[in-house]
Amino acid sequence: MKTKKNHKWLLCTVCVLWVALLLKQVSIASSWDSLPVNMQNMDGLIPSASGSSFHQTGAILELSSVYPDYLPVSSQQNLLHELALNFGLTQPPSPITSHRDNGTVTLLEQESVNGTLRLEYLSVQESWKTTDYLRLRLALPDASSLNDFYPIFQEIQKYYGLDGVICSLVQGIYPDILTASQRENIAHQLLGILDSSFVQAVQSGDTDTFYGYTPSVTDFIQSDGSRINITIAFSQGENGTTLCSIGSPIITVDY
Repeated sequence: MKTKKNHKWLLCTVCVLWVALLLKQVSIASSWDSLPVNMQNMDGLIPSASGSSFHQTGAILELSSVYPDYLPVSSQQNLLHELALNFGLTQPPSPITSHRDNGTVTLLEQESVNGTLRLEYLSVQESWKTTDYLRLRLALPDASSLNDFYPIFQEIQKYYGLDGVICSLVQGIYPDILTASQRENIAHQLLGILDSSFVQAVQSGDTDTFYGYTPSVTDFIQSDGSRINITIAFSQGENGTTLCSIGSPIITVDY
């Protein structure tokens, strides 16, 4: 029983630290002018490698931010219910609130024809201060609807005064294991397709991540004095495949 309780507390703490780190790293610009060129559907645009074609598997839109006001639990639940209606859920499920040692987590998650919507509200007690966080994530079955749903995130961001950056992600797989040189070549070709300049590359274990910058997108993160708003990552998939993730300005999921 104690182990289960500690696990829940650790999960809540990790979520809070993730949101806090994201907000610390992100430099907010005035607005998002447009998604990177053709990022809403990368099938047929991502270069092949040794005859291996890229197969797009889905896309994600996400917004994480400190919530500007403190809300009691009942108001947290009402907020998530209201947000779900903005995404076209006519009968969203009732939000569920879980109590932790350092606060509460309120969650609403629902699958629909438009994908999986996950809304989270975290109220965290840090010594005498309580900080609230809001996180919205829409996982789409394919990337063709990115542009359709992005305006909804923008309106929510503006209406509720959220300071976070809206992140977009396209995911797919190559049926073969790509070598380091193949990953690098594809990354540089992709940066060209997305009208981006190369900034830096980071290798960790079996994951290679490439960062770029394009002036066509106003949001960016700051890294060692350089602006970044395109992230391309390759990692090992199942059964001898290679996962490819393309995010802007950053990738917010595990890869």
